[in-house]
Amino acid sequence: MTPSVQTTARLPLSVLVAYGMPTATLGFSSGLMLLYLLKFATDEMLIPPALFATAYGVARMWDAISDPIAGYLSDRTTHRAGRRRPWLAIGAIPLGLSVVMLWSPPTAAMGDAAMLWLGFAVFFYYTTYTAIAVPHLALGAEMTTDYHDRSRVFGSRGIFDYVGVLLAGVAIWQFQSSDDVRTTASIAAWLYAGIAIPVLWFSVARIRENPDYQARGAHGPVKAFRDVARNHYARLLVTVFFFENLSLSFIATLFPYIMDYLLPQETGESGGYLVMALIVALLSFPIWFPISRRFGKRNTWIASNVMKLAAFILIAMVTPERIWPGIVAIFLIGPSLSAHIFLAPSVKADVVDYDEYETHERKEGSYFAIWNLALKLAGAAAIFLAGWLLQAAGYEANVEQTDEARRAIQLMFAGVPGLCHVIAIALLLRFDLDHAKHAEIRSAIDARSWSGGAGEPHETKGGAS
Repeated sequence: MTPSVQTTARLPLSVLVAYGMPTATLGFSSGLMLLYLLKFATDEMLIPPALFATAYGVARMWDAISDPIAGYLSDRTTHRAGRRRPWLAIGAIPLGLSVVMLWSPPTAAMGDAAMLWLGFAVFFYYTTYTAIAVPHLALGAEMTTDYHDRSRVFGSRGIFDYVGVLLAGVAIWQFQSSDDVRTTASIAAWLYAGIAIPVLWFSVARIRENPDYQARGAHGPVKAFRDVARNHYARLLVTVFFFENLSLSFIATLFPYIMDYLLPQETGESGGYLVMALIVALLSFPIWFPISRRFGKRNTWIASNVMKLAAFILIAMVTPERIWPGIVAIFLIGPSLSAHIFLAPSVKADVVDYDEYETHERKEGSYFAIWNLALKLAGAAAIFLAGWLLQAAGYEANVEQTDEARRAIQLMFAGVPGLCHVIAIALLLRFDLDHAKHAEIRSAIDARSWSGGAGEPHETKGGAS
């Protein structure tokens, strides 16, 4: 067994860094899209918000469909480099090119031509993003079977993800301060491609995979996703992820509009608020690890959602004359987001172990693909909903908004996410795969492995009680 593929031993920091680095590239590109693409399309390329939101939603639907395909194929990949790393290596160049297409459109592209260009670029981007993100997530679940060390693995991934999103916030700050946003965005896109490709290749060169997992994916895509659907824990998490990410995507989409049109500020200051929130999130990562070990992953996750609910209540109280509730909300949302970013995939990995206990198979790719499917459906729904609600509220690009439009944007920003998190908390209260139950599952799997894998797969019973 190589140093970067372990079961219960604590993974070294160098391995965590090598694994997490690609996530910074993914976090930057996806953060930039989620936080600013709608505004870039409406204000710089003069595309009606509802039209772009509809086209974006269609592209995200394809993105969602491609997730299970990539997950299953990744599980079934047989290559001397492993099941996951070839996908990262091959997808690096297309990922860089797709980002350049998104943020460096032809100068003459306006109206219908701009819509066609951006529509294809979004489709291209999400196809390549999926081919990298799903295998990378699955790789993290394979690196250790230790209940708490998995939080370190995905904590590393989360930290780099937030570094990437933080850099996206800095880029947005520059966009808003620039006299020529399209040129600034083009420069940022080319710099991204020049950095992201070698970072992905470096990570592939440093990480190794467990050869014991080769050829242990499900025998057929129908069986793979049927197993996911039958898994009680998986069904709960998929629903939680959908509502949490509908909330987060909705917030991210409306964030520039809230900052530009609700609060009094200098040009570009909304990017400063975003950077502040991301810095708070990044600095708060270390506090969640001991809390999670003490109180458990599920309870810590629920506590972070309660913090977000409090933040949404404060956001609803903000007025141009009273901005302090918004500042306090930033210091609540930041830490709660950092908890979510590592706890969610860590819990997912535990559910994959439960599936191995039930089926004798290792299909991390299929499981993470279905969870990504929920995430992306939520993202598509958020963009679609935000675009249509903005238009219904009377939003007009690059002008002073009416009082009614500003209040509608504020209520959307606070109300929709708040309702989503109430639902997520109620569902998490039903999730009982804790440390003790996971230890029992791992003991049974390890005993079976030492005995040569004897025995038939268990029937999936819909979750342990």
